[in-house]
Amino acid sequence: ASSGTPSCTNPQTSSIPITVLPLPTASVTANPSTICENGTTTLTFTGTPNATVTYNINGGTNQTITLNAAGTATIVVSPTTTGTINIVSVTSSGTPSCTNPQTSSIPITVLPLPTASVTANPSTICQNGTTTLTFTGTPNATVTYNINGGTNQTITLNAAGTATIVVSPTATGTINIVSVASSGTPSCTNPQTSSIPITVLPLPTASVTANPTTICENGTTTLTFTGTPNATVTYNINGGTNQTITLNASGTATISVSPTTTGTINIVSVASSGTPSCINLQPSSIPITVLP
Repeated sequence: ASSGTPSCTNPQTSSIPITVLPLPTASVTANPSTICENGTTTLTFTGTPNATVTYNINGGTNQTITLNAAGTATIVVSPTTTGTINIVSVTSSGTPSCTNPQTSSIPITVLPLPTASVTANPSTICQNGTTTLTFTGTPNATVTYNINGGTNQTITLNAAGTATIVVSPTATGTINIVSVASSGTPSCTNPQTSSIPITVLPLPTASVTANPTTICENGTTTLTFTGTPNATVTYNINGGTNQTITLNASGTATISVSPTTTGTINIVSVASSGTPSCINLQPSSIPITVLP
């Protein structure tokens, strides 16, 4: 319609197109959503084909990933702590490039690696003796250990995180923790190598000689005991009352005795000095002849 008088009207119909592009979208999943410390999970992004997704892990530095023509993209990540995978925005390809500040997140759980330690009580034992191993660590974890590098064995901690076992090491060495595996799913394994020393003391020994081995009635003979230095030897003559004698630092001791009848000088046992004192029930004897 024109201005002025008269106002002329032209019934002129015409149009132009206008296109409104939808905002791009995206979502993310994590498989698995619970991982062990130092483990990995696969993030799968799904959304508008060819869109670029901006995301971060636990609020860290923003990163981007571009979806393919089918609208998917995957990446393997290793979160360090429990938190979230956050989508910050999604930007479409083409012109114009539309950005959707689409904030969303999914949880991710990072399980700490299990731990364990071991003590031995006592840490010094006698040969053929026993010690109690006490394992302490993550409740319900399974501890793999060995004694002196031998066959690996396992023990499971209780709900309080402890377990005990009585063992009998055969030689001085170490109690070694090889690894610790948590219960539950996933089971996290910590190749946690550690060890504690264990000392196995040899049993003391002793022998005796008589000089001379044949004596006259009312005569004497010299008994010479030889063995582990500083050990105490329990002995008797002809099965009589037990007596003791302590070897010196060189491992010897002598005593003069006067057996009344033909028989034997008997070693009953030998006990080492120090702590613990190891006792060897070492029965042995030598003959002694008493001439009337």
